[in-house]
Amino acid sequence: MVYHMATTLSKKISDRVAYDFDEFAQLFGHDRAWSYRMAKGNKVRTIKGYGKMMIPASEVERIARGEEVQP
Repeated sequence: MVYHMATTLSKKISDRVAYDFDEFAQLFGHDRAWSYRMAKGNKVRTIKGYGKMMIPASEVERIARGEEVQP
């Protein structure tokens, strides 16, 4: 079987585990500062560690459904 790089690049959004702040903002048509405001205002959960803070894909799905953050 031949490995195709295009297969890796064409992953669905739902296949993602987490997004960085730029990617998260782009999904919703905003700039990176919006992502940071969302995180700082506790409107979106973040994953911290491994040298980079990211936003879980579950948060993207939750926001897309119009749900609020659960404490």
